[in-house]
Amino acid sequence: MAQKLTLCFGGHLFEVSMEDEYAEIFKQEAEKDFSLEKDNTIKTLLFAYMQKCLEYRKLQDDVTAITEKIERL
Repeated sequence: MAQKLTLCFGGHLFEVSMEDEYAEIFKQEAEKDFSLEKDNTIKTLLFAYMQKCLEYRKLQDDVTAITEKIERL
């Protein structure tokens, strides 16, 4: 079943629909970077996006390092 979430950025409401399991994961992660209950600035959204990009890059680097170690074995 899908959940509808409403997010507010820069005075604009955005309604998104996602599966229950993913919605819970999204809520937990999103609450680290911005509010799910009140208006957020566009700057807040940009910083959240930049943070997730950095986290993703670190995970990529970690996977590459592990893969290289495994290949050397």
